[in-house]
Amino acid sequence: MNQAVLVHWPWLVAILGMGIATYATRVSGLLLMRGIVVKGRAKAALDALPPSVLAAVITPIVLMTGKAETLAAVITAIFRFSCAFRCW
Repeated sequence: MNQAVLVHWPWLVAILGMGIATYATRVSGLLLMRGIVVKGRAKAALDALPPSVLAAVITPIVLMTGKAETLAAVITAIFRFSCAFRCW
């Protein structure tokens, strides 16, 4: 059962680089906005941003892939919205 793990170094470097870039963008946003109070329409827009980005990423996958992926997305959405207020 001793099998060597083959590491593809370019892949590992790419994954680590993407992780660092993601973390850096999140931290920089927090650092830039730490002294700014956001109110009104700007706050509403920022509060709506994460769901809209998620929808923009997921919708093409749901609509442009096969039946299995579409069915999985529909089942997930039904479950999510059916227990939105009861499960959490």
